[in-house]
Amino acid sequence: MSSVSKRFLKSTLNDRQEAYCRHFVERGGAATVAMELAGYDDDGSSKFRVQLSRLRHNPAIRDRIHQITREAFTSDAVEARECLLQLIRTARSEKVRLDAARDLLDRAGHKPLETLLTMNASAALDETELKEKISGLLSQLNIDPASLKRQKEVMDAAKEEFEEATFVVND
Repeated sequence: MSSVSKRFLKSTLNDRQEAYCRHFVERGGAATVAMELAGYDDDGSSKFRVQLSRLRHNPAIRDRIHQITREAFTSDAVEARECLLQLIRTARSEKVRLDAARDLLDRAGHKPLETLLTMNASAALDETELKEKISGLLSQLNIDPASLKRQKEVMDAAKEEFEEATFVVND
């Protein structure tokens, strides 16, 4: 939406209607509360309910609420980004850090790690180049290759124990 159309949308609403739209978004869609905060008088009569119905069905009001909501999501995205960065920096779990890094990169428009490693035959790397690429990616994500090796060994041992286990089924 252009800045001209935003200004036009704001100018088509009076001050109470604009206040209603802002309070509606701030209060999570509580229309009655938003009306009262915007200065509409809830005297218990049908007049208040009629005003509420008119506000709800007014296309300019709906468009303004939609616009304010988009603006709120934009500012919330900054806070969400900071939360992801905080997880990347301070989470104890490597999985949490990795997931946060993937989410951040994904939202920034970068392809997932699996897509980056997908190559056609002409772009295939030899073993040394592939190991260097994997090592670089693990380093970017602050993942210790030795811990991955230990995790693999633990998983292999658990798999072996599972395969050796005998299960008795009672009839």
